[in-house]
Amino acid sequence: MHTPTSLAQRPAGYTTKVVLEFVPSARSDRVVADILLALLEILQANVEGTRANLDTEYLHDLRVAVRRTRTLSSQMKGVLPEPAASHFRERFAWLQQVTGPVRDLDVYLARFGSYRARLPEQLRDDLEPLREFLLARHAREQARLAAMLGALDFTGLLDDWRTFLNAPRTDCPTAPEAERPIKALADARIWRAAKRVRRGGRSLTSASSSAELHQLRKRCKKLRYLMELFGALYPPAQITPLVEELKGLLEQLGDFQDLAVQAGHLEAWAEELHAAGTAGPR
Repeated sequence: MHTPTSLAQRPAGYTTKVVLEFVPSARSDRVVADILLALLEILQANVEGTRANLDTEYLHDLRVAVRRTRTLSSQMKGVLPEPAASHFRERFAWLQQVTGPVRDLDVYLARFGSYRARLPEQLRDDLEPLREFLLARHAREQARLAAMLGALDFTGLLDDWRTFLNAPRTDCPTAPEAERPIKALADARIWRAAKRVRRGGRSLTSASSSAELHQLRKRCKKLRYLMELFGALYPPAQITPLVEELKGLLEQLGDFQDLAVQAGHLEAWAEELHAAGTAGPR
């Protein structure tokens, strides 16, 4: 995706990275709550830019903050009180879902020129009805998303989430892993996620379906986010190369997934365009 159209539009001191210092012996519930609060700040910093459609990067960064929030909450079960934590996991899953259509269309439109350029010159103009179709659909989905992000359901979710995370951590917590030292817990959860990635990767063959590859991609994302969010606990010379290698794998899996999803969309959209009489078979 392209960089923001105007860096001046970004919030002052803005960064998508969570940079927190914490000692290995710190209570897990306090560290996890602090990281989730930092992710909430990133999410909220991108809401108005997303609603106004100032640049595609606002929605991208908002969605990354949501994914990291969901990953940390789900991979660190037993740290924060239930059933409240489970309720919020469901609400953030909803947020990830409703922001997806605009993001997909952002990707299509940003790459449309490259898609067009890959066709023989005599076929390129035949894609113009598709571009107009995508622009019209993007406008409708963007308006729908802007309304959702301004609704009480959404603003209430963020307010309730902040209140939950800021609640005092008691000396007698109900969550079983709340008082466990964060380094010990991070070690265990990162290693568990790594083993899942390894098992998933070893099970793949040249005949594996796109759904199986997508499942591996989701596991890789969870592992990457855990390694990044708790990176301060590990020597940079050790953790950084591992994260970079994982990013490379995720880029390949992401390209494959984008193409698989787009193939399905194009088939459905072609039928829509043909039924509406706005485009011929070409």
